[in-house]
Amino acid sequence: MHHNWCLPQDRLQPTYRYMNLLSEQLRSTETWIFDLDNTLYCASTNLFGQIDVRMKSFIADFLDIEPIEAFKIQKQYFRDYGTTLRGLMNRHNVDPKTFLNTFTILTLSYCNLIQS
Repeated sequence: MHHNWCLPQDRLQPTYRYMNLLSEQLRSTETWIFDLDNTLYCASTNLFGQIDVRMKSFIADFLDIEPIEAFKIQKQYFRDYGTTLRGLMNRHNVDPKTFLNTFTILTLSYCNLIQS
């Protein structure tokens, strides 16, 4: 039995052209960055926990409020603006460089990606 579930050849040509163009663009890419949870660092480093603590501390200091209120603002801005930083920029004119410098020193250790 023959199933004709493929597109006719004339309809595939634009797809092939697009894929060839895309392939050329991908081949010329020099650097790839993948942001996959617990891929570069072990879960035991608690990277996101460290970020959360520093973010809450930054907000509390910047707005001169208690940490519990800072945590509420952090989560609310994330929900309302897509990122906490965007909310801080829009609502409090926070300089993004100042905010991001809060996270430059985090305690991390590389995972052993190859197990013996």
